[in-house]
Amino acid sequence: MMPERAFVIGGTRLIKRAWQIYAAHIILFVMYIAEIGYFARRYGDPNLENEFNVAGFMANPAETLYQGLILAFKPVNMDVLPLYSRSFGRCCDCRT
Repeated sequence: MMPERAFVIGGTRLIKRAWQIYAAHIILFVMYIAEIGYFARRYGDPNLENEFNVAGFMANPAETLYQGLILAFKPVNMDVLPLYSRSFGRCCDCRT
């Protein structure tokens, strides 16, 4: 009985953590796109949109937002692995 219950508990914790990471990524994605778009429009610098790979969002926001939700679109500096590994490194002591 115990191994089956542990599998269910472990699975639910895994799904919960994956959902938290996904939600944080989406929030950061929307904030990032909004900030780059705001500064590009405010200062009239179209190269800013191209530099941070958000020109597609300005041209077709619905499609790019959909691609961001399914994690297919990745702007510059939004790679998940380095962000996650940095935050994981801060949370635990990795020295041996």
